[in-house]
Amino acid sequence: IKLLPFFWRLKMELSELFNRLNDEQKEAAIDIHGPSMVIAGPGAGKTFTLVVRTANMIKSGIPADKIILFTFTKKAAMEIKERVTATIGPEANSIMVGTYHSVCSRFLRKYANYIGLTKSFSICDTEDCKKLIKEIIKTSGYNYEADKVLWKISDYKCQLISPSQALRESTNTIERQFAELYQLYHSRMMQDNCVDFDDLIYKTVRLLEQFPEVKSEINRQYQYIVAELIGPYYGDVVCAPL
Repeated sequence: IKLLPFFWRLKMELSELFNRLNDEQKEAAIDIHGPSMVIAGPGAGKTFTLVVRTANMIKSGIPADKIILFTFTKKAAMEIKERVTATIGPEANSIMVGTYHSVCSRFLRKYANYIGLTKSFSICDTEDCKKLIKEIIKTSGYNYEADKVLWKISDYKCQLISPSQALRESTNTIERQFAELYQLYHSRMMQDNCVDFDDLIYKTVRLLEQFPEVKSEINRQYQYIVAELIGPYYGDVVCAPL
């Protein structure tokens, strides 16, 4: 059993936690309604500020099940949830905490039928994706390296470009062939009830764009976002309402 640090195993009063914050951190932890951004470097106490802010939200009457708390790694997500739970008790278990990809995966499983999948869809790892694209390249008769094709497919998804859009917007033979491979890859993944890692965010964005009823339902359920990001400032905490 993983033991929390001593000061987290003791259920601390919110006032005690606020006393451990500096003035800038207190401002972020107190401002719980409306968008708020804190930009800070490594070791500046971002995670602790996020924990205190989340605890303050719940202590102020915001239902825990209305909060989504995002971070980049599973380890960080578990640590934050443990800290918030140690601070305010079991009520914190209702907060949805996870990485960006894991939260999107939960949404996709819940609404899988909207995007042509079943709830039991598989998430392919890098080797599975590489094996599939090699097969598609061989069948197509093209002569491209699998890694380059997968990189281009990932780039399309990061730009929220669908296979049909990629074909429409291709301006030369190479672009057209990459778009065709993207289309074949997409079709096989759908046929096999699979997604890749990029799909978790790409398909969630598409789900929210294409189905207003799903977006409205999620908006009603989760009214606050607390997000820990890594960006051009080396680290920032972004807290905003959904």
